[in-house]
Amino acid sequence: MEAQQLHTQSSCGVSRHMSGSYPRLISCSAFAAKNFVKAESVRSRVCKFGSYFGIVPEKLANGRLAFPDVQVTR
Repeated sequence: MEAQQLHTQSSCGVSRHMSGSYPRLISCSAFAAKNFVKAESVRSRVCKFGSYFGIVPEKLANGRLAFPDVQVTR
């Protein structure tokens, strides 16, 4: 019998394994560079739709947005 892996949804919209950890959080600029787009494009999409193609950033206490260290696939 195979062991089933449980998945949960983090507040940043990225699923993780129960035994794993959340992805590292990075700035909007670093997230944009990793995804080969301008940071303003990311900010604009988050402002209009609440996420960047399904990736929901976490709002930090100082008002800045922190994105998971992932590359978006469309």
